[in-house]
Amino acid sequence: MSRKSADIPENMLNSMGYGGIALADVDYLVIRDNIIENNGPSRLFPICGIFVLHGEGVEISRNRILNNGAAGRESAQGAHPGPRGGIYIVFAVAPRVPVQPQFKKIPVQIGVPAAKIHDNIVSSPLGQALIMSALGPVSVLGNQFTTHGLIVRADSSTFRAATVLILNLGLSNELYFQLLGFMAVTAGQVKSKDSYTIEGDTLVSPQPGLDDESLGQYLANGNVLFANNQCVLDLLDSVQELAISSIMIASLDDVGFHNNQCDCDLLLGDLIFSHAILFGISLRVTDNRFKEGMFGAWLSAMTLGLLNMTTNNQSTHCLWIRGLMVEDQPNTVLASAFNPKICDPFKNVLPNAGGRK
Repeated sequence: MSRKSADIPENMLNSMGYGGIALADVDYLVIRDNIIENNGPSRLFPICGIFVLHGEGVEISRNRILNNGAAGRESAQGAHPGPRGGIYIVFAVAPRVPVQPQFKKIPVQIGVPAAKIHDNIVSSPLGQALIMSALGPVSVLGNQFTTHGLIVRADSSTFRAATVLILNLGLSNELYFQLLGFMAVTAGQVKSKDSYTIEGDTLVSPQPGLDDESLGQYLANGNVLFANNQCVLDLLDSVQELAISSIMIASLDDVGFHNNQCDCDLLLGDLIFSHAILFGISLRVTDNRFKEGMFGAWLSAMTLGLLNMTTNNQSTHCLWIRGLMVEDQPNTVLASAFNPKICDPFKNVLPNAGGRK
């Protein structure tokens, strides 16, 4: 990766990537105890530390992933399109095995998570330190994630989430959503073009791209655990930059976001709409610290869930907490020390979307 890389064709932007380690389709991937650094001659080229297109049962632990894409003074607006960042997983799924309840074979997860990202040091010159889509349980623990630059452009996901982006399509089976989704898919109510067949432990759906990147393919939850991480968005450069968030995590199941230290190092002129945006059908956001430049962010966190417990956090700016059943105290907001009513206007933003109950 020290030489200039060819541009990725437009029709392949979601299907290929360059990296210190680059894999297309892999089962039970384990990447441990490696140094992956200084790949790529310029941050203008899309380079990842680790790129995985499709992985089942991925574990990435105890690695040092540094400066892939190469730090430089070139304007990020001239960056070539394509996947870039520290750890880039297009789609991770939980391994599965067929079972046959009530005379119908259904592929279900076997206890191995879709992705386990533990104890890594990841620093990305341009692009997220971690970006992942998943179907199945995801565990992200004890990492240090740092991003030094973002691309303010519609074709770049760094504008939506600059440091960490995790999306999980797994469903809770609390109200039998997994079973209902699977039955709807196999009955053709979700996807009408192609028929579905089961071959071994796989629900086969002939289609372009990733075959199982859709709801209801098999029974898998969407639990996301993000805990004990240190996340830094470092925009201490001469360029004024804008992003919707630094951390965005969304799941159709449960999200646990606990004991993280989250920093946005911003200069005057840099702006983050909300440091963190967190969504889950059930959501617990506890014991975190959110720090941003006093004049560089509108909110420290937006949390939204049907069951939403956002408590015991310390933040620089206000927290916007909504859901059907909400617990939102205690939290401590630094800005309220200067103006005790500074967070009152946010209570009027969609007030019927949640409250303390």
